[in-house]
Amino acid sequence: MDSSSKSNVNFSDFPSEISDKLETFDDCLGDVETLLNDLFTVPHNDIQDKLFLIDKAKLDLMAAYTINSLFWVYLNTRGENPKEHPVKQELVLV
Repeated sequence: MDSSSKSNVNFSDFPSEISDKLETFDDCLGDVETLLNDLFTVPHNDIQDKLFLIDKAKLDLMAAYTINSLFWVYLNTRGENPKEHPVKQELVLV
């Protein structure tokens, strides 16, 4: 999905109890996509070169946690129990 465009999903097709939440979730995913696209436009080394050592470590930890958290959400959306998936152990390590 292009980060500059809205989702083509018609949320009114869903039950009213969840349509607002789905639309909010979709908007948040769009925001995450935009932020990640902005981050990925600059080479990682260029970002790292401008940071102090502690900030480099924080950036790497944030990236690892974010990727694992997004995968956790992905598993939930697929109906899988992330507590039974190895990603749980990875999140504990981070």
